[in-house]
Amino acid sequence: MERKSLFVMSVLLITVFAVLACVFCFNGPDEPQVLGRVPNCAKTVTAFFDCVSDGNFKKAEKYLAGKAKLGMDKEFSDQSEKKLFDVIKSSYSYTLLDQPKIDGINAVQKVRFVSFSVNEAKADMAVLTDQYYREKVASIKTNDEIYDANHNLKKEVAMEIFDRALDTVISKRDIYYCGNDLDINLVYEGGNWKIVLDERLISALLGGL
Repeated sequence: MERKSLFVMSVLLITVFAVLACVFCFNGPDEPQVLGRVPNCAKTVTAFFDCVSDGNFKKAEKYLAGKAKLGMDKEFSDQSEKKLFDVIKSSYSYTLLDQPKIDGINAVQKVRFVSFSVNEAKADMAVLTDQYYREKVASIKTNDEIYDANHNLKKEVAMEIFDRALDTVISKRDIYYCGNDLDINLVYEGGNWKIVLDERLISALLGGL
């Protein structure tokens, strides 16, 4: 802590170390209180989820421990994937639950996180895709309108059917919103509380994928 450069007289040094020894005894050597400042870890969690709710994932990464990246700013070549991901990202909301539990340089803040759930929509997507496929088959005059030379459904036809099903699901997106209680783990790092990115948090941000 370079305290030797701040004190010249040995008597003062002894006093300082004696005080620190008492603090260590009560709080443990890694307790943030030793540094004389106790940032609120709930503020870090709030700042992070405010950023992701606004779609500002780059800024949200500032609140992650280490050099973790969310990877939420990828470019999509498939427009259906992009459409689904946009729906997921626009659905975020959250509520902090209870007070954070702090143990030395580690903490846990419970959060109720709500988002569009792909798992909730999956069954309806399957039903709608089958329904629209049957309607497509019933509307054609010859098989080569929708099947290729190998008797497989043409890619553009499959995408048309999938997009129609997806649009139907998106039109009633609210019924697929799902809330999950997440334990957000934090670590005291570089003088601030930082969120430890784990698989459950990533899955929640991806709509349960």
